[in-house]
Amino acid sequence: MKVVLARIPDEGLDVSFQEDARGFDKLLADPRGEIHAGDSGLVVEVGVERVADTILVRGQARASLNVTCVRCTAPQILEVQAHVDAVLMPLTKWEGTEEEEVELKEGDLDISYYEGEELDLGPLVREAILLEMPQYPSCGIEPKEGCPSYVKHVGAPAKEMEENSTDLRWEGLKAIKASLANNDRE
Repeated sequence: MKVVLARIPDEGLDVSFQEDARGFDKLLADPRGEIHAGDSGLVVEVGVERVADTILVRGQARASLNVTCVRCTAPQILEVQAHVDAVLMPLTKWEGTEEEEVELKEGDLDISYYEGEELDLGPLVREAILLEMPQYPSCGIEPKEGCPSYVKHVGAPAKEMEENSTDLRWEGLKAIKASLANNDRE
């Protein structure tokens, strides 16, 4: 998903990219391994404009993601449509300012930077998609309303565990009871 800056005409450039599930999974690079690319992958349609050395990127990204519901732990397919909107300035404008104190204004936080003669849209698209995702993805069915996956993945195992477990605080009394039962048999 790279754009050669020298090839951007004065009127701008409309670009489209598609990534299959494998390529999109590489782009996501989720360190926790909780988010994976869905079967339909990623579709990006953006317009790239150049004003002097500032690059404006605006468009849409659509993606299909495989996530796990935080309520029932069942796998879910999440369709995400993200708006990509970025202002990029050359990194060379900020070089040499490391030794000086630079006061950032609110508008400066909306600016990203590029270097070289190619612009990689991958990180911009990744950020837009991850920001559009819900923080806690769910299937949308409340467990109390009868989510079948909740009963299967969480409810039944939890109930079984509860029925088969005892409070560890009673273990001492169980040992005394068992020893008394052994003494009565003798």
